Amino acid sequence: MARPGWLNENANRSFPLLAETEFVPNDVVVDFGCTMGYNSGYREDEHRVWLQEVRRAGNTFYFEFQTDAPGCEDKPLIFTRYLADENATEYVEVLVEAEPAPTELVPVPYGPEESLSFSYVEVETSLSEAPLVCVEDPLWLGYLVTGSLAQLASLLPSGSVLPGVSQVEPALVQSLAGHYVRSVNLANGDRTRTPPNLDPECECADAPQETQDLWIRQTCLDGQIRFVAGYNCTIEQDADENTLTIGAGVGAGEGEPCNEIPLYDDETSPAGRQLLDGSWACADVIRSINGLGGPVVPVLTGPGVSLRADADNHTLYLDVNLRTTAHHIPEESLVPWFD
Repeated sequence: MARPGWLNENANRSFPLLAETEFVPNDVVVDFGCTMGYNSGYREDEHRVWLQEVRRAGNTFYFEFQTDAPGCEDKPLIFTRYLADENATEYVEVLVEAEPAPTELVPVPYGPEESLSFSYVEVETSLSEAPLVCVEDPLWLGYLVTGSLAQLASLLPSGSVLPGVSQVEPALVQSLAGHYVRSVNLANGDRTRTPPNLDPECECADAPQETQDLWIRQTCLDGQIRFVAGYNCTIEQDADENTLTIGAGVGAGEGEPCNEIPLYDDETSPAGRQLLDGSWACADVIRSINGLGGPVVPVLTGPGVSLRADADNHTLYLDVNLRTTAHHIPEESLVPWFD
C-alpha cells in the first residue's frame, strides 16, 4: 500500500513514466502498474510498456497503453476517465481469446465537425471455429491512477488525439510469462508398431494402422487433481521440493496388466493379428511342428543333437554337433531352426 501523500508526490514528478519520454502533464498519470500474463511472451530484457496516446471525446478521455511483448501486440490496455474525475483508479485486463471471427474495420466519426476525427470498430463478418482455451488467463492486466485532468483538457480539445510514447518504469511491470501451471492435459504417446505388409502380391497384406504422435485423453484438467500410479508406474512426492516424480517399475502401481491397454477408445488390432501393435503373437508365428499342433509341442533331442533356447530373442537353436557319435561338427554349425 502506498504511503500517505504518495499520489500527491507523483503529481509533481514524471513517475510512473520515464521523465525523458513523458508527453502529458505530471499531475495526469500519478500511478500505474501492470502484470504480463502467462501467454504474453514478455521478457524483461527485451520488451517494454508505454503510454501510446490520450484521446478525447467530449468530456471522456481514453488512455491507451501498449507493449511490444509478442503475445500482447495490438492488444492495448485502454482506461477511461471523465473530466470531473480526480485521483480515480481503474483496473483493466485483456483476456486470452479464442481465435476471433474474421472482422473488418469500419470508421466511426467522433468530435465536432471542425476537428472531425475517426475511430475504428471491428465488425464481425463470419464465424470461425474457436481453438481450445483451457483457462481465460489475462494476456496482461493493469491499473491506472489519474490525478487532475484540468491541464490535459486545456491541451486536448474534444475530438482530438495527443500522441506520444511515454515508457513506463520497468520496475512497475510484473511478468508471469511461463511461470506457473494452469492446467493438466492427459495423453498417451503412440506405441511402437510393426510396419504393415503392403505388398499387394501377398495375401496377408495389412492395412496401415491409424497413427499419431499423441493420443489425447483429456485436456484442461484443473482444480483438485489426484495422481494415481497405474500399471508398472511409480509416483514419488517431495513436499520439500514441491515436486511429483512419475517413473516406471515392473509390477509397480497397479502391477502388470493381464491384457494390452488400448491407447484410445475402440483401438483394435490390425486384421489377422492379435496384438494391438500389429506384431505377431506366438500362436500366430508357429502353428505346428512336423504336423503337431499346440498349445504345447515337446521338442526332444537325440544322439549328436542338442537344443539351445535364446529367450531374449525368442529363438531355438538346433545344434547337430555329433558329439556323442563317431563324427564331430565344429561350433560354427549353430544355425537358427525357427524363430
